[in-house]
Amino acid sequence: YTHTHMHTHTTHTNLICSFGFFQKNNYEINAENLAYIEQCLWRPDTDAACPKFIVSDIMDAAGIKDPLASAFLSGAVISVAINYNCDFDRGDQCLPSYDFRRIDQPEDKISPGYNFRTAYYYRNSNSTLKRDLYKRFGLRFVFVVNGVGGRFSIVPLLIAFGSGLGLLGVATVVADLVLMKASFGRDFFFFLQPSQQ
Repeated sequence: YTHTHMHTHTTHTNLICSFGFFQKNNYEINAENLAYIEQCLWRPDTDAACPKFIVSDIMDAAGIKDPLASAFLSGAVISVAINYNCDFDRGDQCLPSYDFRRIDQPEDKISPGYNFRTAYYYRNSNSTLKRDLYKRFGLRFVFVVNGVGGRFSIVPLLIAFGSGLGLLGVATVVADLVLMKASFGRDFFFFLQPSQQ
C-alpha cells in the first residue's frame, strides 16, 4: 500500500455488536436498535453509547497519535473493553461504555506492532515446489465485555442492618473485656461499674 492508500483505512466505519443476558433479572442486552445505529456515530463526549466507530477515532482513544506512521506500518493490537453498569430499578436502558487501549509493544526491537506470516506454495514450470512467504501487518482488536447489574431488594438491606446491630453489641462486650482484663487502669474501671456505686 502507498501512504495515501492507507489513509483511506482511517475513515472506515466499524460496527461492534455485543450481546449479554442477566439471567437472575431476566434482562437481555442487545444492540439491535437499527434506527439509532443508522444515525449515530461514537463520540466520547456526545454519543458514548453508540456501537458504530470510525477507525481514526479508535486510534485516538487508544492513544495512537500518528496511526499512519506507527499502527498502519507495523500493525497494532487494540483492546476494546465494553462495560455495562446496569441499574434495573431505573428502567430497561442499560447502555455500554467503551474503553480503548493499545496493548502491543510498538517500541519492541524484535517484532513491533502486530504481524504474522503466511505462505503460498506453488510449482514452477520445472515442477519444482516453491514457496513465497508474506509478512502481513494489520490491526487486531481484542474484545473484553464486563457487566454488572443490580436491583434493590429489602432483604439484603435488613440482613446488613441486623448484622451491623449485632456487631455493635459484640463491640461493647469486647471493649468491657479489654478494660477489665488487659488494661492498666482495671481497678479504676471496676470502681466506675454501675453495680459498685
